[in-house]
Amino acid sequence: MNSNLAKKAEAMQEFRKFRDAGLPVPPEVRARHIEATNDGYATGPDQGQTIPLFSLPDQDGNIRSLGDLAGPNGLFLVFHRSANWCQYCRSQLVELELSRPLFEKNGVRIAAVSYDSQEILSAFAQKHSIGYPLLSDRSSEAIRSFGIFNENMAPHLRSYGVPHPVEYLVGVDGTVLRKYFVPNYMHRVAGSGVALLEFSAVAEDAPAVVLRTDVLTATIGFPTRRALSGQELAFFAKFAVADGWHIYGAPLPSGYMAAAISFETEHVYHQSFRLPEAHNMKIPVLGETLPVYSGEFEGSGTLLLKHPLPDGMALLKGHLDLQQCSDSICDPPLRIPFEISIQLEPFVVNERDRKLQEQQGAKPIASGT
Repeated sequence: MNSNLAKKAEAMQEFRKFRDAGLPVPPEVRARHIEATNDGYATGPDQGQTIPLFSLPDQDGNIRSLGDLAGPNGLFLVFHRSANWCQYCRSQLVELELSRPLFEKNGVRIAAVSYDSQEILSAFAQKHSIGYPLLSDRSSEAIRSFGIFNENMAPHLRSYGVPHPVEYLVGVDGTVLRKYFVPNYMHRVAGSGVALLEFSAVAEDAPAVVLRTDVLTATIGFPTRRALSGQELAFFAKFAVADGWHIYGAPLPSGYMAAAISFETEHVYHQSFRLPEAHNMKIPVLGETLPVYSGEFEGSGTLLLKHPLPDGMALLKGHLDLQQCSDSICDPPLRIPFEISIQLEPFVVNERDRKLQEQQGAKPIASGT
């Protein structure tokens, strides 16, 4: 074992000592562990490339491959660390089950790969009513073939053999249509967010808020009401501007406000928002040509929730910025506040971590295994 790998193993083992003792992990120890685990985050095949062939047993012992896993429009193939000991993975798998109808109604099925044994996957699937295949790659052969084997794990560690977590939307021919990941083992892109961004899929109970001015209606919401902390969510924004009016896009000279949506940072690590390309319009009252939106159009964004957050209802606060104009009138910039409630589901920890949480006063563990 080279010195760099030995140093990483030491950082991980130091972290484990605190966790196994049920003690709070010092920030510097946690930081070394996270840095060691995420180093060289590999994400495998890129968009447009073909995934390697694989043939793996599922939780019921059936040998599965792309041909029988994919739906008519493809497969959402998820690589995770462990359904046994990784609370982030366990929670991700449960969220994928909650989001599964959004994929399947669009002809896409879900499958997840880990180095766990068939027995572990079977027990997890039964306990949490998982209705999609959990594939066992005991030798990590498929994980290696995808180029996502986590080389930071020393052979003597229980985590040796895990991948860097990555999610692929794959066509029926094996072509990567899109790749999703957050380069940190503690975070995942929520399945509901992928379904929204890829298929505009929204659950019947999707939370949304409607904002109105005298010439504009904006609807902002999430694809589903349920979410988990530490995951990257997606949100939608639908706009309708009255005839003869427009709102500004970007880029703009100083003195104007482009349409944008931002959430307060109480629950959010980072976020993004994007609109389609604006069209340039000459505005006689201003004597300038500026990028604008008119009529009906849609945008979307993402936000990475902090972890840990308390279970239960969370109120996400944000604001819509815009400036609306006509050929003869240009209103002052507006900032319209809004609030959207989502249900934060409990993190899916195993029995060992549940006992640790009880020892620490039933508070979520901030940095997982």
